[in-house]
Amino acid sequence: MARYCLKGQHLSVSDYPEIYPPSDDTFLLIDALEVGHNTVLELGTGSGIVAIYCANKGARVTRTDINPHAARLARQNAEENGVDITVVEADMFGGIRGRFEIMIFNPPYLPSPKGLRWHSTPVPASPEEASMQHDASRFPCPQDLLCSLTPSELPGPVGGSSEA
Repeated sequence: MARYCLKGQHLSVSDYPEIYPPSDDTFLLIDALEVGHNTVLELGTGSGIVAIYCANKGARVTRTDINPHAARLARQNAEENGVDITVVEADMFGGIRGRFEIMIFNPPYLPSPKGLRWHSTPVPASPEEASMQHDASRFPCPQDLLCSLTPSELPGPVGGSSEA
């Protein structure tokens, strides 16, 4: 387990071989964040360190990751750090409902080992998370496409209005 001091917070985060560990890009992202009692959506949570940081600042955090190992590790790391965070195993916006004031995405930019792909069907880990299931086809981001939209530009419940 690695220990980090980030902007005055002391966090403990376990790692896993198939999950990108917190690195310089992670710390730069956290350094740039201005979060308080906001609703936060983190896409591609990985170890969950960014979401844990946000929850410690008072945010209500939902995080997703298509990698089932990352979803499990994110839950474990949240428990280790004493924060309550919703984790949804999903591809991008699949399984997500609600509106979020802040959306965070530190997308993977390193090549994956050949043939390594995760399924894109949202799999809830608990009854509460099962109630969050949603049809991802409503969103403009097909699997494996990095989105550059701000939350207000997104259709439906994640960002902009779903009214015509």
